[in-house]
Amino acid sequence: MSSDLNNFVIDEFPSKVSKKAAKESNFLDNKQNKHKLPDKDRRFMEEFKKNLPETRASTFKSAAASLVSGSTNKLRGVSVNTEKTRRERKLVKYTTSTDFKSTQGLKETQRMNLPILSSTSALEKKSAIDLSYKFFVGPGNNDTLVRNILSKKLGWIKTFTPHSANLIWTQLKEQSMFDLIPSGSERKPKKTDDKRQIYSNEEEASSQPQERMKVRIYNKLEWNKELASKKRLFYNMIAYYKSAGENPFKYIPLTFHIQEGAKDPSFADFVKKFNEFQREIPNDPHLNNCWIVKPGESTNRGIGITVCSSIEEVSKAVDEKVSMGSLKRTYIVQKYLYKPMLYLNRKFDIRCYTLVTIVNGLFNAYFYKEGYMRTSCQEFNMANIKDRFIHLTNDAVQKNSPNYGRFEDGNKLSYDEFQEYINTQLPNKINFKAIVYPKIRKIVQDTIKATYKKLDTRKRNHTFEILGYDFMLDEIYNPWLLEVNTNPCLALSGQYLASLIPAMVNDAFSIVLDPLFPVENPEASENINRFELIYSHRR
Repeated sequence: MSSDLNNFVIDEFPSKVSKKAAKESNFLDNKQNKHKLPDKDRRFMEEFKKNLPETRASTFKSAAASLVSGSTNKLRGVSVNTEKTRRERKLVKYTTSTDFKSTQGLKETQRMNLPILSSTSALEKKSAIDLSYKFFVGPGNNDTLVRNILSKKLGWIKTFTPHSANLIWTQLKEQSMFDLIPSGSERKPKKTDDKRQIYSNEEEASSQPQERMKVRIYNKLEWNKELASKKRLFYNMIAYYKSAGENPFKYIPLTFHIQEGAKDPSFADFVKKFNEFQREIPNDPHLNNCWIVKPGESTNRGIGITVCSSIEEVSKAVDEKVSMGSLKRTYIVQKYLYKPMLYLNRKFDIRCYTLVTIVNGLFNAYFYKEGYMRTSCQEFNMANIKDRFIHLTNDAVQKNSPNYGRFEDGNKLSYDEFQEYINTQLPNKINFKAIVYPKIRKIVQDTIKATYKKLDTRKRNHTFEILGYDFMLDEIYNPWLLEVNTNPCLALSGQYLASLIPAMVNDAFSIVLDPLFPVENPEASENINRFELIYSHRR
């Protein structure tokens, strides 16, 4: 490894101690020195060497873009003092070194067709590129998609450790990542009419690259359990609707939280309500006395959910002892929806997306204008409550059915396809986007109002999260909130999701990243961002 590359790798070490100790020629090539590194730096070094060809290529692109940008300004006759960081100067030196050109970097040079440097038009096109921002994407939940979207964003390159990243993206919430996000406000944003804009244009223009490199954002809310935990969501919504003078069970199914099994006082309340329904069944042939039991803590993918039709079955389910470290599992017992709306005699639910951003003390929530329906594989039948392919519409459950994808591509429907079904198959014809969509949007807005003070108690500077909301409709088009999911599935199961999900993630990044990490001469986008602001609060 050359001296230039040796120093570049050392500069990327998470540990300042290692940086200072490793400033000697070819330190990384000496195997005896490995034991001198902290574990996190040794892991980084091994990851860097494993990905050396790709890293060299990314390094070359970054340095070449800076050189191109500087050359363009000179051709235009503009007097520019190009302030490169210490690392950028090293990259320029390394990318012109014999060590770089004799390896994978030479192929990358050939592929990029460097003679275009002599073309003024090509230089002008390249001058907008400022590859000064880095993203880290951990494995899981279609990380390839997220990585590809970020790689196409002007001014972004990937890195292999979160410590050197401006954007950190992980599938699951990792507390150690929050240690990299400071509390308090780094810069006081100006007030603007457009609440998607975090800084004014003047502030963006005056931001120095060295300052911007200090900014880091993480794709998880530190206290997302206030929404994603089924028991916390239940208590938050109960408190909010009662304070607003509304009946919470107009928006969420009748629910009981059982903490101590069948001996819990809430279980006695459930039994009382169960018996009330049982007495009403002879008067209403559509009334069922089925209940869904699910873990009270954060779970998804249909894990731990059972459908019960007797007190004995519910008692057995809530008495199950499940250990979660020092805690024990609690249970949510929720009434099965009365007269659920069906699609071609099969059950379905609605998945929609919400983006929450917390940047420099500004809390914003956005609701995505598009979503989709998830259909079940079997015809609806309350006589067979143990068939999960009838009653659970989660993709993780349905994809195991032999009928998965038989009726709809990936068991998914767009809003427009559902509207066509309403127009052609249902007697009560309504406009879904005009009637149902605003009701769903209102409930989502209520969940944010109920929790915004709890989602950021430590006042982290920069965090955000894409959340998946699940709703069901009854036969008269009333939406019912079932749950909120952190880490919503990003799998492109079906042609419609292959279009919807990448667009949704890209729209989220446009809101979250573009104001916080500006680039010179950004390319104008013709796409309309489909996230709409539904709540904003300045702490």
